[in-house]
Amino acid sequence: MTGTSPGVTVAAVHSEPTAGRPSPAQDPLARLVPSVGAAFERLQADIWAMASPDRLALVDRRIAQLLGDGTGTASAPAPAGTPDLSEGQMADLSLWPSSPQFSDDERACLGFTEQFVIDVAGVDEQLRGELASALGPSGVLDFVVALFALDYGRRVAMVLAPLFPDDPRPGSGRVGGGSPADGTGGPVDGMALLGAFDDLSRTVALLDAVDPVTTELVRLRGARQHNCRLCQSTRSVRALEAGADETLFDTTERYEDSDLAEHQVVALRLCDAVITGPGSVGSTLVDQVHRWFTPAQVVELVMDVMRNSGQKIAVALAADEPHVASGIERFEITSRGDVEYLV
Repeated sequence: MTGTSPGVTVAAVHSEPTAGRPSPAQDPLARLVPSVGAAFERLQADIWAMASPDRLALVDRRIAQLLGDGTGTASAPAPAGTPDLSEGQMADLSLWPSSPQFSDDERACLGFTEQFVIDVAGVDEQLRGELASALGPSGVLDFVVALFALDYGRRVAMVLAPLFPDDPRPGSGRVGGGSPADGTGGPVDGMALLGAFDDLSRTVALLDAVDPVTTELVRLRGARQHNCRLCQSTRSVRALEAGADETLFDTTERYEDSDLAEHQVVALRLCDAVITGPGSVGSTLVDQVHRWFTPAQVVELVMDVMRNSGQKIAVALAADEPHVASGIERFEITSRGDVEYLV
């Protein structure tokens, strides 16, 4: 999504190090879009200020397996003292449905996690019911929001690593267990974590280095991949004003065989990599992405996919009903980075 620039200056991005004190290496988010990097770091760190970090550590390990993240490095590692998996659980993690190493409640969390990560549109009432039985109805939101942050924290880090091989991986030098989002010093719940994600979403929405049509094509590709009914029913006013129409938007279903501009095809390839195979970003795609986009635009595209993919929370909770019974609804991004739907 696009909007007014958050005002990151060239000087802020490329500031000179203090004399006699070398600047620490920065990951691409902190280096290229500091406001986004700070919001991303806060979201990832706040996960571990939630209750039951041991349960989150369990699903985080499974997410790493599902995504093929061989580094084992989370975007914000669990704080010291978080119980790790036992040797038996580590050995049997991919066998969780039948392994005696896991409790029924842990299996409910792992089953939901697996479907959420692989194909969120497949989350059904049975999985939601099992999760509610394991965590209690009030614990479901907390878990699903944390699950999204863990899922996309890894995806972003995995995709940015080959795109910016000379930079540290996001989160690689960070100590987990950040302060709660509300600043009270108490534990973070699902609503507070969702607030941290909303802050990140607004910051990303205000980036405008990528043209509005490409941004909208990427958003719609993700909406269709995740089968978010609400997101598929909306259209960006800026993209429409720039000449996009439904014929163009329909090409997201078959973009490789379309007459889209090459840079738009490459952006959609990158979108698909984040959503379906973050470990599949090879040298060919890296070269294509850097041929058509500046480093700041590359980061914006990746973070647009993360921002848009917040729809996974709504889809998983069956809360993605469109606002309109038929047709489409237009939206704009406000100066704060909020989505404003137009009557």
